[in-house]
Amino acid sequence: MSSLMQFKGECRDGKVGLQFYRTDTGDCTGADLDAYHCAECNRPHRLVGIAYRRPVDMLGCWVRFRYNGEIHAPDLSCGIAVPRWPIGTKVLSEAESSAIWHS
Repeated sequence: MSSLMQFKGECRDGKVGLQFYRTDTGDCTGADLDAYHCAECNRPHRLVGIAYRRPVDMLGCWVRFRYNGEIHAPDLSCGIAVPRWPIGTKVLSEAESSAIWHS
């Protein structure tokens, strides 16, 4: 099964809207950057940013994308942890980010 089949975001013009969030180490175990307090569940969440990227190629069932100067095969069923926003990222508001975290 392709990783795109689990994707919950938006695709347009042959590009996929990848969902990013920032941590200090660039992985999910790092300290939160851009954190806010969610009004819906009363817990802290990270702001989500969306950047549109064309797929580079496939690696088995994984779709690979280029961001932050490297090629990655991310799990598209959840947000992607990065140490800095990729070029062209639109950072969403707290309400929009909460909707993504709770979908």
